Amino acid sequence: VESAVRFAPNTGALQAVLWRAGLNPWPGWGLTVTSSQRQNPDNHYLLGTLQLTPLTGFQVSYTVRYDALREDVRAHSVIVHYHTECYRVDLSFNTQKTGNTTFLIQVNVLSL
Repeated sequence: VESAVRFAPNTGALQAVLWRAGLNPWPGWGLTVTSSQRQNPDNHYLLGTLQLTPLTGFQVSYTVRYDALREDVRAHSVIVHYHTECYRVDLSFNTQKTGNTTFLIQVNVLSL
């Protein structure tokens, strides 16, 4: 669990509140919920992430972004990581309600 609060330095007015809570119910499983709330512009987002690591070096995560003020799901994201001693491959798919849908493939050579 972690949190942060931000105040305007000159007025002391509340600007933002962020909190995050995570849970690892079983080995290789992770669940995280994040709340981000701001004043001016007024917004409040909730992010939920489920992370699975079924095999060493292989990880899959799913994230959903929910707009609490509009009561609407705004984005989905799926990320697959595969990591070995010599290289890493990342695949990501992201779709937003008002924005682009992206699919990215990234390959990194870690040692030669």
